[in-house]
Amino acid sequence: MTIAVVILSVLLLVAVYYVIRFGLIIARIEEGIEDALEVLDGSYASIGKILERPLFFDSAEVRSVLNELGRAQNAVLIAASAMSAEVQPDDDEES
Repeated sequence: MTIAVVILSVLLLVAVYYVIRFGLIIARIEEGIEDALEVLDGSYASIGKILERPLFFDSAEVRSVLNELGRAQNAVLIAASAMSAEVQPDDDEES
């Protein structure tokens, strides 16, 4: 009986160690994602300001760069939305 208690105690300590370790890893990852979202938000705003300015030089190259900036702005929005999306519960699990 004593051996079983000792073995279970050791297993409990190992499990607690890994739970704390993985919790800290998740917290660091979450902080990194929040920092990245702040940077993406700033980039999105900067690109939006650039796109609002009137164009004084009407060449194909300038129009192409402007179109690419618009695509980059959309990509930033998609990336930020994907990173901040909340997990939605499935309808099947609620039943």
